[in-house]
Amino acid sequence: MQKKVRLLGFVVDEKGIRVDKSKCTNVANWPIPTTKKQVQQFMGLVNYLRSHIPMIYRVAAPITDLIKDNKDVKKHWTNKHTECFEAIKKILQADLLINYPDFEKEFIIACDASLYGAAAVIYQEDDKGRHKYVGFISSTLSPAQRRWSTTKRELYAIVLALKKFHTYIYGRAFRVLTDHRALVYLHLQKVVNPMMAGWIETILDFTFEVVNLPGAMNIFPDLLSRLYSPVKNESKQLVLEESKVQSAERAARHFKRRGAKNVVKKKRYSKDHAVNIFATQVIENAKEDLDYMTTRDEDRDKLLQEIHMFGHYGAQALVREVHSQGLHWANVYEDAKRLVSSCPECQKHNIAKRGWHPLKNVVSLQPMSHVSVDLAGPLTLTFEGYVYVMIVTNLCTKYVVVRPLKTKEPTSIARELIKVFGDYSFPVIIQSDHGGEFQNQLLQAISENLGIQRNYSTPYAARGNDEQVECARVE
Repeated sequence: MQKKVRLLGFVVDEKGIRVDKSKCTNVANWPIPTTKKQVQQFMGLVNYLRSHIPMIYRVAAPITDLIKDNKDVKKHWTNKHTECFEAIKKILQADLLINYPDFEKEFIIACDASLYGAAAVIYQEDDKGRHKYVGFISSTLSPAQRRWSTTKRELYAIVLALKKFHTYIYGRAFRVLTDHRALVYLHLQKVVNPMMAGWIETILDFTFEVVNLPGAMNIFPDLLSRLYSPVKNESKQLVLEESKVQSAERAARHFKRRGAKNVVKKKRYSKDHAVNIFATQVIENAKEDLDYMTTRDEDRDKLLQEIHMFGHYGAQALVREVHSQGLHWANVYEDAKRLVSSCPECQKHNIAKRGWHPLKNVVSLQPMSHVSVDLAGPLTLTFEGYVYVMIVTNLCTKYVVVRPLKTKEPTSIARELIKVFGDYSFPVIIQSDHGGEFQNQLLQAISENLGIQRNYSTPYAARGNDEQVECARVE
């Protein structure tokens, strides 16, 4: 009994459907096309077998652009086109199997979209966790579609998959995997935004859960995964390309507004004047017609905290990152400002608020003109009852004077300092830390009566009094 059938370029057997390798014998030796007709011949073969080529737009887009723009193929062919051409030939020879669907198991759809196209794959997992591919779909975006926001392109990929795999998923629950966080809240929108209006009927026909999974389309076998660039690297490049396009459009709108006779009143986003200025800056620097999704109330603080802790973003950068993920809610500006204001690390190192004051070298040109005082201890109790050691350092000569102390009360320290200054000389400047044994009314009164200037080292910065810290460590 015959176990497999060769039909129209495909091999059908008990396991599934695969490309007939006998029909692709000339693919490995296919020469690089030099004319538009040769490109069309090669892409005709690719299009016929595209049901077995996942995400074909990612590798074929540079080649198809040559046909669309009617360019001289031989003149405009580059190394990038050669890499894509060789990758397509290897994919056609990969012998990827399309399995028969098992309607007793759950279907999973992974979607992806970029500036050039949209793609999806439907698969199932067997008892050992292996992926069984059921079908692929990919579509190149038109020039108008390439101007869509990221969220709308990612949603288009889902709609494309729902229509293509309708026969497998209609009437049953399934999962949709995407690397775009905003689409997780697709079913939670109280108001249908313009982005969803055209596809709402298609979306409501199916029962599915959207799961955010970074690199959702990186699920192919090792043989195929090496032929595709990683999704996250591609997304970074697309962000750069989109930012250039958006910058040009924003500049055009700016000059158009400047040339207008009527003055347009800016929208007010908050009653707080500072927050309103900040929100206006964010909106004017963003794409005005960007489509946003609204998150759940309980997820907002967690989302902001997660983004903020990645690099302690400021409020403006925090909102930009939220918008880049296709998310927005009414009080996002106030929430971002409140989060940054409540972060101890941000307040401690806030240059914009406290200014930039780097540490400077302490210079002393005469002996005993500038001295530094510090304490070491408590140490092991001596027979005389001494527990602490007071260290006085002459910053000009690095000469160190050490005096034992029984306590670190201000009276004990003042008494020993007067003895040291009586033996050597009274200084012009005394430097110490902010400890209570040095920063008190008694020493302050003595310093004022003797005309001595008091300097204190920078809090949480040992380098501000490093000479004394080093002496205390040695002692």
